[in-house]
Amino acid sequence: VQTCALPILALVVLFGSTHEYADLARIEPIPYIPLNMRNSLQLTKAEKLVQHGMELYGSGDYSQAIAKFSDAIKLAPENANAHFYLALSYLLLQKPSPAIEHFQKVIELHADFLQEKCYWYQGNAYLLKNKPKKALKYFKKVKEMKGEYASKAMEMEDRIENLKTN
Repeated sequence: VQTCALPILALVVLFGSTHEYADLARIEPIPYIPLNMRNSLQLTKAEKLVQHGMELYGSGDYSQAIAKFSDAIKLAPENANAHFYLALSYLLLQKPSPAIEHFQKVIELHADFLQEKCYWYQGNAYLLKNKPKKALKYFKKVKEMKGEYASKAMEMEDRIENLKTN
């Protein structure tokens, strides 16, 4: 049996004097809590790579985490967690384009337990790219899901609209 305490990213919204949409999102990780995996002898090579990637992610070594998650995906392309944490690692390195690609892959894999987070982070990734219209599309999806990020998405929509009018 595998239990996990997945690290979650906290997005801290910052507002400065500029009108750059990218300034709306700053991403900071919450400390990683190690996974409690079944006997490591029973893990597949892909699962071991994801586990190692999570340890690197938790230590803040996002570049090396990206390498491990990428290797895991080569062996197990349907591994939603590998795609999700690969995307988060890219986002933490301020690389929104590959992050968006892997968040989208998680959605295509129908990993419902990650869907709302993927939409939320995609919206923030588009803000980093200064593409507020695309960001709004994803924040609207988050809001419609009425989950844990819904109020943050409404807030973000308001702030984007306020920048448009100023």
